[in-house]
Order: sequence, then C-alpha cells, then structure tokens
Amino acid sequence: MKQKVQAALAAIMIMAMAGLASGDEISELRKQVEMLSKKLEKLEAQQQQQKSVFEEQIDKVAAQKSEAKLPDSLKWAETLKFYGDFRYRHESIDDETASEQRDRNRIRARLGVKAKVNDEFGVNFRLASGDDDPVSTNETLDDSFSTKDIRLDRAYAIWTPNWSDPTTIQMGKMGVPFFKAGGNQLIWDDDLSVEGVSANYGWSLNDNTSAEVTGAGFWVDERSSDVDTSLWGIQGLINRDLSSDSSVTAGATYYDYGNIEGIPTTTIGTLSSDYNIFEALAEYSTKINSVPVKVYGNWVNNTAADTGEDTGYLLGMTYNKAKKQGTWQLGYQYRDLEQEAVVGAFSDSDFIGGGTNGKGHKFSFAYALAKNTTAGVTYFMNEKGDDETDYDRLQIDLKYKF
Repeated sequence: MKQKVQAALAAIMIMAMAGLASGDEISELRKQVEMLSKKLEKLEAQQQQQKSVFEEQIDKVAAQKSEAKLPDSLKWAETLKFYGDFRYRHESIDDETASEQRDRNRIRARLGVKAKVNDEFGVNFRLASGDDDPVSTNETLDDSFSTKDIRLDRAYAIWTPNWSDPTTIQMGKMGVPFFKAGGNQLIWDDDLSVEGVSANYGWSLNDNTSAEVTGAGFWVDERSSDVDTSLWGIQGLINRDLSSDSSVTAGATYYDYGNIEGIPTTTIGTLSSDYNIFEALAEYSTKINSVPVKVYGNWVNNTAADTGEDTGYLLGMTYNKAKKQGTWQLGYQYRDLEQEAVVGAFSDSDFIGGGTNGKGHKFSFAYALAKNTTAGVTYFMNEKGDDETDYDRLQIDLKYKF
C-alpha cells in the first residue's frame, strides 16, 4: 500500500514538472492519493491491533505453561534426580608371580536415581555393571561379545529428622558412610557398598571449628543356623578452618567385626583371626599460589590379630584439581599394609591386586578434557607377599560423568 501511495505522489510530481497534466488531472490524482493514505492508515491500525492480540495470546500461553502443575498422582516425579557415570579403561598388569603380563580393556557403567519422598525422607537407587564381587564394578571386554551383568549396587533410604537437623540416618545398601582422608582406600575400596544402618550427627563448636560423629552397624553375613557376621563402627572427627584457604580434619575410628574368626563367609572366606580395628586419620588442605593442595594420612591397627602382622599405614597428597576444562591433577600415595591389619576382601582391589600383605607406591595424573569428562593415568608400583614379589599395574582411563 505504501508503495502505491509513493508511486502516485511521484507521478504527480513528474507530470507537474513536465507540464503534462492539467489542473483537473492533478486534482483527481491528489484525491486518489488521499484515499489511498486513509486506507493505509486503517490497514496499519488493523495490523497493530492484530499484533497486540497475538502477543497477548503468546503471553497467556506462556503463563499457563509456567503455572502448569502435575496431577497429585505424579508429583513424585518432580523430585527425581538421575545421575551416573561411564568409564573405559585399558589395564596392563605385570605380576612377577604370573607367567606373563596381562593386558585387558574394561568398562564400568553406573546409573542412579534420587527421590525426595517428603521433607524428612528420601531414597537412592543405583545400578552398576559387574558381578558379585563387592569391590569391583568392572566388566572385562571378552567372552566373544557376551552380554555383561548389571546389578543392584545401592538401595537405601535417607532420613533427616526435622527435630534434629544435623542428623542424617541411612538404611539399606549404601556407600561407606565413614570419612576417608584424601579419599584413600586403605580400609575400604571405593566400589564397596555396605549393608545396614548408619547415623551421622554434626555440630559447630565455634566460628572456625566443627565436630561430627558417625556410627553404623552392617550385616556382613546372615545365617539361619548360627550367629550372623556383623560389623559395628564409630568415628569421631574435628574440622577446623585455619584460614580462608586452609583447613584440617582429624579423627579416629573403631571397627568391631562380630563372629568372623574361623567362620566361613560368602565373599571373605574363612579368617583365622578376629578383627577389631583402630584407625587414626588426618587431612590438611591449603592453596599454594592459588593451586589447591591436599596432604593426608591413615594409620590402622587390628587389636585382635593373632599375629604381629596387624598394622598398616598410608601417606598421600594431591596437587591441583582436574575439574574445569584444561585443568589437571597430580596424586601420590605410599602404603604398607600387613597381613591381618584389615579385612582384605574389602580394601583396595587394585593395590597388589587386592587383599593385604603388601607395600608400595601409587602415582596418578588426571586431565579435564571437557566438562564432566576426564582422562587419567594411574600406576601402581608395589611389592606383595612375604617374599616381596614385584607387582606393577598401569591403568589408562577415560571417564564421563553426568
């Protein structure tokens, strides 16, 4: 419409300048231009009104969408939170007691879901690859492309009572609830999920210091014709902020296994000694030139051991942290674990190939390739057994977390 009006005006001007149009003709053209202008104004007003109505409808739909709520029967779905991870690993093992070096490729896959039942209760379920080994969720890529096992790795309820906010109670099959200095695996393998009940209570002592206590009871083996094998533990911790960049955590734990000496158990086998384990631990975190650094240590002693092989210790450190893309992390550990210091079936399954009676180094490096994606290298340089045979293990990992 605008183009027609502009064309008419242009025609009038051209004809007037050229003297080709009479006064009557110019007057008629002007009337047509005025009519077109009025039509244009009317059309523009209609378009503006239609635009306003359309925008109101969009806003209304958007508001309805934002206010939309699930029916009461499906409100539980709003509380669900899915999480998981996948790891691909190439592993090379050089065991002096074996006839040849072993190379293998392995995968680990885990998928979990958390749900909030109400203000006090929640539940957590997780499936993981692996067989019935309590300290491994790995699956080796072999057996002519056979399918791999998926099992219930965790299933527990979480209770945070309103009348005692700092208290957290867990019931079912859960991760080890006790604090591990530097995340080390001297006593507990990272893949282990214990079964029973745990409770944690924390409180503040002052502006810089807090304390917490964790107690737990686990069912190791149930028997219909004999007393069950159990594990009871209690841990006390002190956490203190030394500065804005530095803090220290120190504490002690006592573990008491019940009816384990000389009793055949499903995974552990038959142990010739009882296990009442005392643990002392400490962890110091700071920053050096804005780089996070952590130093930690563990010491354990089985006070019920039948032999003098009853002690173990671990010292370790980490430098930097592989979190954001392009960041990296270095780690080092040295440990010495005697035969009856801890229950070997539950300790680190990678160090000396699993179990106790060994010592040696662990070196690690990780690099964040992208968000939630890291590549890493871990090398164990160990000696195992009374004859201190060499045991070397190289792991190259690619990890995805979501």
